[in-house]
Amino acid sequence: MADVSKGTVSKALNNKPGIGDETRQRILNIVEEMGYRPDSSAKALSNRKTSNIGLIIPHEAGQSLDNAYWPVLVSSITEEAAENGYNLMLFTPRREGALDEMYDSLISSNKTDGLIIGSELLDRKQIDLLEESDIPFILLGKHPEADHHFVDIDNAFAARSMTEYLLNRGYRKIALLTGPGSYYYNRMRLDAYKEAMENRNLPVLHVEADEYDSPSVTRALDRIYSSGPRPDAIFAGAGGDFLYTILEKLRELPEAEQPEGICVFDDDRSLDFIGPGLTAVRQPVQELGRAAAKGILYLIENPELKQIRRIFKTTIIERGSCPVLPNKDNQI
Repeated sequence: MADVSKGTVSKALNNKPGIGDETRQRILNIVEEMGYRPDSSAKALSNRKTSNIGLIIPHEAGQSLDNAYWPVLVSSITEEAAENGYNLMLFTPRREGALDEMYDSLISSNKTDGLIIGSELLDRKQIDLLEESDIPFILLGKHPEADHHFVDIDNAFAARSMTEYLLNRGYRKIALLTGPGSYYYNRMRLDAYKEAMENRNLPVLHVEADEYDSPSVTRALDRIYSSGPRPDAIFAGAGGDFLYTILEKLRELPEAEQPEGICVFDDDRSLDFIGPGLTAVRQPVQELGRAAAKGILYLIENPELKQIRRIFKTTIIERGSCPVLPNKDNQI
């Protein structure tokens, strides 16, 4: 209808140089009159791009989407992708831990131009598979076996800051309850907590839940109270059901056995309404999501880029759940 080549129409539609203003406007007028919309599938075939980025949450959806972390992350990545003309595709395993099949399918299907991957369950086989493929990817969380692009928080700083906060308020028997030690971020948090406690010659009261589910957390909490001194503070290593199980079980204890303080890793608005309000480590989750999205979009256009590494600091949101203990030396 415009009496020009397909290449000229493409330049007009994609706002590329190489055609005159009059020709461009004439083509755009015809596009508007026809109500023409480019076919995304045909466009993907012609330029080998899908305009999709994928987010791999390495946990079964029922587990991962029941807390504040992943939904906020998904929202921020979606917003950044949309602002840059990309769609977000969300991938979770059919069952917890069943990741090999998902990675094989994703890499062979060419459904996305790049992947953002929650790194905590990545194994050596999957890392090799990703690195041998042509698909750009960026990790959510540094992985000890993958020297690759990532965004993360400073986990050691976060755990050390909260432990020292409790020490400064007079707590001396601080129990840290984390998820599985196979997760790298849990090991980093544990090391920082241990360092802060050992620097004061105080007991390390750490227990590890085998999983993040309620039975595992209950068993871990039971071990805290059966294997050492009664803690005066509980530092919960995760929010969501992990935290709620701890609160539920603590409520069942006699008043004399309950800790004077409790805090949690991962902030959420709901913590304002629990008891006196729970003191929490706040991760900049929105910033993490946007940084991951910006990173993968940049890698799609610049696949030879050697290194993207963004590490964010956390903050402590102080509420009423960790009062200063009386008659204690409160100096570190």
